[in-house]
Amino acid sequence: MGSEQSCQSSIACGSFCNDLAVTPSYMCSAHNDKSVRFFDQCGLFVQRVELHVSPVTSVSLSPDGLQVLTNSRDNTLKIIDLRTMKFDKKKRFTHPNYTNMSNFSRACFSYDGKHVIAGSGNGSIFFWNTFSGELDAMYTPTYKNQAICCASNPNPSGRPLATSLQDMIVLWDP
Repeated sequence: MGSEQSCQSSIACGSFCNDLAVTPSYMCSAHNDKSVRFFDQCGLFVQRVELHVSPVTSVSLSPDGLQVLTNSRDNTLKIIDLRTMKFDKKKRFTHPNYTNMSNFSRACFSYDGKHVIAGSGNGSIFFWNTFSGELDAMYTPTYKNQAICCASNPNPSGRPLATSLQDMIVLWDP
């Protein structure tokens, strides 16, 4: 890559875009209008999926590349199967103490795809079982700031990373 780069194309999305995920076949975008949009690698619109009742704040690709995790201001996380573009009703993750309080909230899959991880408005980190939908663990910090985003380390330690609004990065031991 040289120092001179140019934009290849621009895609008009029709709604404010909060996040992007790129797969070998699709580009997925999370939108304030409660939808996830899919575009092919040339930027052509493929499909719009509306499965939340509030803005979608993030989209995250599963380690196997077959699913996209969505996180929404409606305090739910859902999984879309990229082979069918359908939402599996068993793959809905929520908890009474989980709140998504920001359009910047990001959720992710664990490194092995066995868990969905999301930070909550109260600072807690939630770990749901990807297959059963049940909450497997909740880490509660000593600070009470909102946990904005989670990322899972791709190595087998699977140590999640959470950031808060106070310019702090917190590493958790599994």
